[in-house]
Amino acid sequence: MLKIAIYDKDKRQQAQILDYIARDVDIEDDYATECFSDIETVKARIEDADFHFDIIFIEVDEKGEKGLSLASYIRSKNMDIDILFLAQTLDYITEAFRYRAFNYLVKPITFSKFQYEIKQYLQEHKNYQKDYLSVTIQGKEQMIPLNAVLYFASNGRKIGAFFANAGEEIWFYGKLNELEENLEKFDYIRCHQSYLVNGNKIENVDRENVYAGNEMFPISRKYGEKVQEQWNRIKKNRYNNADIMTMGSGYKEGFEDEETICERTATMLASKKCATGSTKYGLVVGIRGPRQNVSYRIYDEEEICIGRDSKQCQITINNGEVSRKHCGIKFDLAKQCYSIYDYSKNGVWIAGIGRITPNCWVQVEKDSLVQIVNDNCSFILV
Repeated sequence: MLKIAIYDKDKRQQAQILDYIARDVDIEDDYATECFSDIETVKARIEDADFHFDIIFIEVDEKGEKGLSLASYIRSKNMDIDILFLAQTLDYITEAFRYRAFNYLVKPITFSKFQYEIKQYLQEHKNYQKDYLSVTIQGKEQMIPLNAVLYFASNGRKIGAFFANAGEEIWFYGKLNELEENLEKFDYIRCHQSYLVNGNKIENVDRENVYAGNEMFPISRKYGEKVQEQWNRIKKNRYNNADIMTMGSGYKEGFEDEETICERTATMLASKKCATGSTKYGLVVGIRGPRQNVSYRIYDEEEICIGRDSKQCQITINNGEVSRKHCGIKFDLAKQCYSIYDYSKNGVWIAGIGRITPNCWVQVEKDSLVQIVNDNCSFILV
């Protein structure tokens, strides 16, 4: 079921959005909506843990204060909810995307514009749900985020999900064999009859045990060979992904030794545990130039390219100084930062830092301003 909240002081705007939802054929009949005209009511519901929605439409008036403050409050509570802003002007678009908005629409909002945005949202919502495990507990559906789980353990007819942040475990009915089959593509490793461990949380494996977090899981003879095969594959993927050049005089060119890679990987795993409120995707937002006020969502390790050639680039700029494939941008979910690759002749600049080193991946922080050729064509990495 898709659950939609609408915050707008204008009752007519609420009615219009409700009408659009009812008319949109992409939205299945099994959905629920609720409208709010007062921010304090929304906050009270959140405080009472009674605010369970997939997406919220938030009005941003000409002053921008209330809508943006509500978005800030929602993010401060680490709520897993998408935000779509309904704004009077474009004045607050940059700030809005700092709150990880799905998009920012300027009124008046036509049905065709609404329909397009909902279609995009439903597709991404569907893809995002693939990274969750849907379980039924006391007759209610509950979504378990797979990247937050440290391991699953079986106890009789029940399975427990234990989290890396030491949060309260979740128990549900199921068979560990079936769960193992469903989660193998997410790098979960079965090491024992009773344990299924998240491979992305594993720090080390020896002949007898798997080490993840502060836990140690025994490896039974039945699963020993497969555990080693899976662990070697995961280590190889980490090794390949670790060769990202970092900005400044201290970066190293080429591959590092395995000990350094493992040390960096362990740090990355630790940062994942501490990353409360971290974003599940990045945003590239046009600030100046032909792509001003246009946003592009970018997922973990996905590369978005900017340039003149539409066959090679997702973001195209028709400018003679821009190369056919000018630069690439990646988002690192674990580190919550970006990496940029300069493929061009004329260069890529980061505001306050200068031109980046060409022909290698350079790590940059969130909120960096990226200039393509000059400041008349720039993007912010939100």
